Amino acid sequence: MKQIRLDIAGTTYREDVIFSLSTHRKLFDGAPSVGNCISGTLNAVVAIPNSSIPRNAEIVPWVKEDNGEWVQKGRFYVFSREVDKVTGWVTIEAYDAIFRASAYFTSAGDQGQWPRTDIVVMQQIATRTGATINADTLTAMDKAYPVKYPGIVLENGSQKIDGSGALTMRDVAGRIASYYGGNWIIDNTGEWRLILFGNTFGEADYLVTENHEILVMGGVRILVQ
Repeated sequence: MKQIRLDIAGTTYREDVIFSLSTHRKLFDGAPSVGNCISGTLNAVVAIPNSSIPRNAEIVPWVKEDNGEWVQKGRFYVFSREVDKVTGWVTIEAYDAIFRASAYFTSAGDQGQWPRTDIVVMQQIATRTGATINADTLTAMDKAYPVKYPGIVLENGSQKIDGSGALTMRDVAGRIASYYGGNWIIDNTGEWRLILFGNTFGEADYLVTENHEILVMGGVRILVQ
């Protein structure tokens, strides 16, 4: 039998107070494509005091089989909550670090030198979203693609950090993913991971037949999370 637990703001809760729990992430919407950066989600209903769940609290879900080891299934941050007035149960909606990448890449102050290499830019994005980048992904990013200034360059050559035409961190990450023919996810350990079509990264699992042959649809291997 599968067991579950939730670590919320550093406190562990088990099945006796977890009434529902689901996580979901995907590589793309609709037809297979590259350059995507879609935030994973967690939804849960828990019977714990609302006051025990800080604003933007970190939530880490875990699962295990009876005699197995606990396996982490992502890292999420509370986005919204609703408290049932009768039971006091709390319904939580949470998103992973990709959601934090919705802010503009540029910020006030010295804009530094551009272009920058893809790894340098992604390291900045990961740090600002409170995460790290998977080691296999860093190894695979070996092309040193140049990334242009993600703000706005005016006609007089000056730079504007926001407004129409400025890119978010998610926009920039998506462009870098497209350079390598892949998509970004936040993996089970809470790290940024670049999934390339046709390649297997570490612990990634693909949909297989009963004979353990990888299923391919439209030339694309289907990743199961």
